[in-house]
Amino acid sequence: MFYRYQELEMHYKIYGHGTPILMIHGLSCDMRLMVGCMKPIFKDIDGFQRIYIDLPGMGLSNAPLSFASCDKILEALLAFIEDNIKGDFILAGESYGGYLVNGIISIMPERVIKAIEICPMVVENHDERRKASKNFTDFDEEFMATLSEQNRKYFSNFAVIANKESFDRYASDIIPGIKCFDKNFIYMLRKNYCFSFDLYARLAELKFDKPILIFAGKQDTAVGYVDLFEGLVPLFPQASFILLNKAGHNLQIEQKDVFETIIKNWL
Repeated sequence: MFYRYQELEMHYKIYGHGTPILMIHGLSCDMRLMVGCMKPIFKDIDGFQRIYIDLPGMGLSNAPLSFASCDKILEALLAFIEDNIKGDFILAGESYGGYLVNGIISIMPERVIKAIEICPMVVENHDERRKASKNFTDFDEEFMATLSEQNRKYFSNFAVIANKESFDRYASDIIPGIKCFDKNFIYMLRKNYCFSFDLYARLAELKFDKPILIFAGKQDTAVGYVDLFEGLVPLFPQASFILLNKAGHNLQIEQKDVFETIIKNWL
């Protein structure tokens, strides 16, 4: 299905019935990332409607350059919520999607029941982030030698556990999105990568007193974990912060069982 807002056509899919959960993927990926990490959780859980969406310029959504800014993407998400989600809802976001989740909370806190943030982006400037050093905790040299140079490069960028099992998930959940995003749109978006308003000042004033589940990887070379703990936990009185070892920016793949168990219990 497609949601049309101004010149934007945003692709989305809905599964199940019950309390809505809006799933927001990270930058340069598509909804397959969130489907891959969240679908197994709902095999044995009823009562939740899962809404997956492709952000502008990614997946099957189109890429009008007028939407190549964080403010415009947030505007489109808020419009989507108003037009497609009745009542209160849950949010789940990964990386850049986690940043957008916090943007939504800052605008319509009264409708958000709770939120899941998976390795969320907190510090907009890459050079200012306190990131982990590159460190493979499990590297299968024999398997990695079988990959094409391109796939090995894609996978090695963020992988902490580099073996066939983790690559197979990466290949199904993440690589397809990397191969189909609109390069010009992403280039322009990176120039307007953060909100024009002070997100964290707004959240600090808001004191959002509902459950927030924040996942961080000890070896995350993209966003780290220190900025997540210091930047988000003080803002949310009911925050739970989960720091997993042997996990990087693909935490949901590398620590799949722990990740899924925690979310099941939390929901």
